[in-house]
Amino acid sequence: MLTWLGIPLLVIGSMVGIGGLGLLAFGSPTQLYSATFGVAAALGLVTSRNVVWQAGWQRHGLRWPYLLALVAAGVALDGQELPSWLAVTLGVPCLLLLVRTLRKLPTLDADGGCAETRDLIST
Repeated sequence: MLTWLGIPLLVIGSMVGIGGLGLLAFGSPTQLYSATFGVAAALGLVTSRNVVWQAGWQRHGLRWPYLLALVAAGVALDGQELPSWLAVTLGVPCLLLLVRTLRKLPTLDADGGCAETRDLIST
């Protein structure tokens, strides 16, 4: 479950870092966009299907509030600027860690996955 919690944050860091690479040459600051947080929340929703929840309440009590908090943070931070050197310094390690993490995730079987794989909204 800890891997699932980190994936959206790594996505945000990676996207901000990649965006900062181009701006670093010009000395321009990197802006945060709400769409970045939305993409991270969507990826968190998709990858939450493979989480083995320890209790039934965790599926709704942790997943939905966490993802909604990411979207709310994106709305609150939209338009904020970071120095590009900071975005790249944080973003490149996030990108490398994200690639490593996604490669280790279990894949779904052709018949719909394993026992812990459920529909996105059903209980």
